Amino acid sequence: MKKIGHDPFIDWALIVGVSFALAVICVAVGAYVYADSETRLSSVSTGPATSADAEARFDVHKLSSVVTAFDVRAAERLQFEKGYAGPSDPSLP
Repeated sequence: MKKIGHDPFIDWALIVGVSFALAVICVAVGAYVYADSETRLSSVSTGPATSADAEARFDVHKLSSVVTAFDVRAAERLQFEKGYAGPSDPSLP
């Protein structure tokens, strides 16, 4: 431990060793997360069993509120693209 900081070989060996250990840990965590997501995706059903299930999950009120919000945003964007439509500044030439 007394050679750390004084011997360049020990310093580089420590840096390479710690970097390699961190890389192995990151790869292991990534493999675990990937395997976990694969098992979760394989256990999920492919879709609703009947049309009644699909209709039960579909909310018309939420859809209409989202469409209305997008219409408002589209109108605001068109107004923004047109530019300023108010009275002009009398101090400007």
